[in-house]
Amino acid sequence: MILPAPAVRLLVLASALVLDLSFGELPNCLHPVAGMGTFIRAWVRRAPADGAVVPWLFGAALTMSGIVVFSLLWFLLSQAGLPSWLWVAIGALGLKAVIALHRLLEAAGEVERALQSGDLTAARRSVGWNSVSRETDDLDVGHVASAAVESLAENPVDILVAPVLAYTLDGLRAGWAYGFVQTTDAMIGYRDPRREFLRKFAARLDDVLNWILARLAGLLVVPAGAMAGGDWRMAWRVMLEQHGRTSSPNAGWPMAAAGALGVRLEKAGAYRLDGGAEQPGWETIRRARQLVAWAAGLGLLVCSTVTVVVGEAIRRV
Repeated sequence: MILPAPAVRLLVLASALVLDLSFGELPNCLHPVAGMGTFIRAWVRRAPADGAVVPWLFGAALTMSGIVVFSLLWFLLSQAGLPSWLWVAIGALGLKAVIALHRLLEAAGEVERALQSGDLTAARRSVGWNSVSRETDDLDVGHVASAAVESLAENPVDILVAPVLAYTLDGLRAGWAYGFVQTTDAMIGYRDPRREFLRKFAARLDDVLNWILARLAGLLVVPAGAMAGGDWRMAWRVMLEQHGRTSSPNAGWPMAAAGALGVRLEKAGAYRLDGGAEQPGWETIRRARQLVAWAAGLGLLVCSTVTVVVGEAIRRV
């Protein structure tokens, strides 16, 4: 039986989400995105270390060649005339490879449990390893919890909303193209002498791709905050008034919407988002996980609606 394209995409989307929430991440040796990491590392080993223009061009070539290579696989498969059931199975695995909602919630849960048990050392180690790139060895309880909540609020754009919407609009080739850009930015996006210019193309492209989506994520977090028992009015006010406090042009939108939790989120020496007077604790992380789960559900509803609307528009052409 040949299913219409919107039905196939909805089945792929639902199946990928079930796989992610049920099983989490695949082992690295089996994870398809591990191939992206191998590809990126092979290029970085050959990257020029001196100057500005040549490393920038090298980084641009790395990013664009990876987009072509990892999109081509799905383009060729889409032309192979596979049966609908087989395409759903392959597509679900492919989309699952570039989403990581389960891992995001799980990582925050590790920090929550460590703080709840009073093990600040374990909480620092967990949040530094899984959630943020800042130095965590000297953070107090409030700043550790803040880092975990900030990661929860910001990262759904990268690990769910953006790849799913890209897939919704143009299939797995778009989802994997986005996944490669995000992976490149994560792997080389550090401000050190060797990577300062190498990283710029991928970092700026990631900012452009996420410009609208970050704002959409902020809008999703506002009602999600209410669903999680928070103050949506405060979320709305903090999002509009304080989104510009972060150095990223995008990160502040969904993070500021975490004002629904009624706490102060702070990266010492960088920014502070005032959703309330108190610093967060382990209870805040639990509520933030609920908020993100609701926001993810709303985001998937938006993507499903787009799939149906776009499919119907194509059918009428």
